Amino acid sequence: MLAITVSSFTVWLHHFFTMGQSAGVNAAFGIATMLIGIPTGVKIYDWMLTVFRGRVRFSVPILYSAMFLMLS
Repeated sequence: MLAITVSSFTVWLHHFFTMGQSAGVNAAFGIATMLIGIPTGVKIYDWMLTVFRGRVRFSVPILYSAMFLMLS
């Protein structure tokens, strides 16, 4: 998860420095974006399956967290 975070920050950060760069640079960051998207999607589906197969009690902390995610 830390690797995804660092890679995502790097791809986000390139917007400050690569505007107007060559097509090769844009292609490299496009590929990096796709490589970040795959494990992120797997991670989110894992979380959804954990909730689906588990017995979640909707207590105050989980409701607060869920509403925070909906609002952000």
